[in-house]
Amino acid sequence: MIPNPTRRCLVQLRPKRRFRDDPASCEAGSRTDRDLGPVTEPVSTPPPASAATSPSPAPVPAPGAVPRKRILVVDNEPASTRLVRLTLERTNLFEICEVNDPLSALAVARRFQPHLVLLDIEMPKLDGSAVAKQLRGEQAFRHLPILFMTSLVTPEEADQHLYAAGSRVLAKPVTISKLMQSVAEMLSNILTTGHASAA
Repeated sequence: MIPNPTRRCLVQLRPKRRFRDDPASCEAGSRTDRDLGPVTEPVSTPPPASAATSPSPAPVPAPGAVPRKRILVVDNEPASTRLVRLTLERTNLFEICEVNDPLSALAVARRFQPHLVLLDIEMPKLDGSAVAKQLRGEQAFRHLPILFMTSLVTPEEADQHLYAAGSRVLAKPVTISKLMQSVAEMLSNILTTGHASAA
């Protein structure tokens, strides 16, 4: 569980207005999951979300700049996906899309075209394995790397490489360092195998 001070911080920072997952749009800052450990740096309150449903045009990278990798974070708990997003966005290496309704994950993925999916296993309505099956059922996502996060295994079991093809398991609670390491390793595999949903 997230320590109480962190939980209070997340509650204070959570925007008063709630947004539904919109398959036609995936704006950074729309959602988050649990048990990632404490946030070690202060987090500023995000600016108010735009009322528009369409995302802003993606910035054109400067010549020689490395394009940011797109990561789709799927978890039914907004506090968790938000914490993942804030953690990864601090690196300025990733573009993050949050989804809190697993039923909309596939539609959002079709628009967002992620390079990597962070997927909670224990979710109502549709669990993570079912979401993964939906994604892998589409030609564009057959080789999409998926990083499962679950409390169903121990850290020792997860470290023994309990993967399905193109996927990996992280045991909850997930530390920030372990999350960053796993994301880097899976995106590094994209470079060596060439398998991703989109360039």
